Amino acid sequence: MKEQKTLISFDNVSFRDKQVLANELANILSKSADLQNELLKERPNTQDAGTIIAVILGAPAVVAVSKGIVNWLIKHREVKLTFKKGDSEFHVENISSNDLDTIINGLHSLVKDNE
Repeated sequence: MKEQKTLISFDNVSFRDKQVLANELANILSKSADLQNELLKERPNTQDAGTIIAVILGAPAVVAVSKGIVNWLIKHREVKLTFKKGDSEFHVENISSNDLDTIINGLHSLVKDNE
């Protein structure tokens, strides 16, 4: 059975900024969690590298990924992220270092709901 990817998208920024932010966050996730990811295009007819991050996320990687996301979001407080897997999704915004549990619980729910 093919594993379903978790999609991370950027909700409240321009298309141009989405490209920059997606590239930056994808690099951080690759380093912080040794996580394979790919950038997907939001608009198939464009020549951009992609604005949506797709990751195969299992329970063991959730904490490492969450830490990377929190550290990135602290620098980009204005950005709202949506995490989607299958029919489940959750949103985060205005994150501080105290919100790590919120992201860990949200990602665990996505993984659990789609097992």
